[in-house]
Amino acid sequence: MPIAPSFLYSFFFWIILSLPLLADHSVCCGRVELAPAYVHIDMLEFGKTGARLDMGGLRGDANLLLWECLSVKPGFLLASGGSDHNIAAASLALGQCLPLGKLVFVPEIGITYNYLATTISFGPYSKLWERFRSISYLIGLSTTYTFCVGTRAYALFQYAWSYTTTQIEKIGQDKSWASGPIIAGMIEQDIAKEWSLNLGAGYNLSLNEQRFGLRGYGVKLGVVYWF
Repeated sequence: MPIAPSFLYSFFFWIILSLPLLADHSVCCGRVELAPAYVHIDMLEFGKTGARLDMGGLRGDANLLLWECLSVKPGFLLASGGSDHNIAAASLALGQCLPLGKLVFVPEIGITYNYLATTISFGPYSKLWERFRSISYLIGLSTTYTFCVGTRAYALFQYAWSYTTTQIEKIGQDKSWASGPIIAGMIEQDIAKEWSLNLGAGYNLSLNEQRFGLRGYGVKLGVVYWF
């Protein structure tokens, strides 16, 4: 059974108009982001692609400072592909900001809850709900590079271990562990003293020992408020 486990763009027009208003933001500041998102998921069986799911939705996250450069990072994702499949995820991470010139490193640990529901055909049944619920534990490192005041690039690498319950309507359920990497990148441009726009993309792979699992891709366009 499959097991469920966030690029480059130009804002030259905004840069020219906004330069007098830009602030020197960094990941050591508080921020809240909302972003429309596109999610594509490949369901893998023995490492080969089975079903393909395409969904649109909303992604959000925040960076809330606890003490100096120590921060907590809540996040969520809600996406749907119509009546046949949808996904919901919530995460919470703890990170430590480590500035080094134009670079900022943030090692982090966290936990994520994922819910994925889709429909399948099985035996005499033409449509059954297949649901995946997983808890993932992750470690990671994000890096920010500031090109100039108001323009930044982000890179993220995480590795997650997921414990997943897979349930097929009228058939039964199974539980197993899966693991894999999460890789993401983003470009961000300030457009005002407290506002930024960004464009980002991510890749996720999660497999169990039998190479059942998922491969996911996502793209988002975010609006950020700094505080």
